[in-house]
Amino acid sequence: MDVIIIEKDRFKALLMPISGNVPAWQEYFDALEWTLRARSKDGTRQNLRMLNSKDGFLACTDGNRLHVYQPDYDDLPLDCVIPDGNYEVTTATKNQIILTSDGSGRDFPDYWKILDYKAHNVISPIDVYYGSEKQYCDIFFTRLVYHINTQSKKMINLDFVKDAMVEGQLNFQTDGRDLGPLFFGNGSRLAVLMPIIG
Repeated sequence: MDVIIIEKDRFKALLMPISGNVPAWQEYFDALEWTLRARSKDGTRQNLRMLNSKDGFLACTDGNRLHVYQPDYDDLPLDCVIPDGNYEVTTATKNQIILTSDGSGRDFPDYWKILDYKAHNVISPIDVYYGSEKQYCDIFFTRLVYHINTQSKKMINLDFVKDAMVEGQLNFQTDGRDLGPLFFGNGSRLAVLMPIIG
């Protein structure tokens, strides 16, 4: 059983900027934590509580949303590479993530089926930047939700939108179906959110 320990402060002195002044290790940890937000909290759906690594992509889903992250391992130490497979998340805190290889044989859903779509409605992008003040963050979140609702005509779970937010320019697409998902992302991260029906 393989155990992978990822600590946020592991390489504090490692200054390899990805964008702006964000070190590669911090970006990697933050994006991995972002990916884990989409895993299921339902104890009866064990295959949806895992992190899946396949062909350089990391993914989590709870059946209503999906977060996919493609890390750039070139700027990171070799032991940061998460080999293909499914991983139980033993620990996920703001400073440490511990993954244990899953030997149960449970299958992770084939998320490529939902990602293999033709974009019918490309929604105009929006720039999202966090400020240090809560009011500033709330204004941008409100602007993002308004943008999603008016542009896509879909009602989306607000907690899922908060979990999926990333800083920078977000690009949106839908697959053209009324009840189809909303796709949005920024660079190496992609969130897929199913609309609320009702």
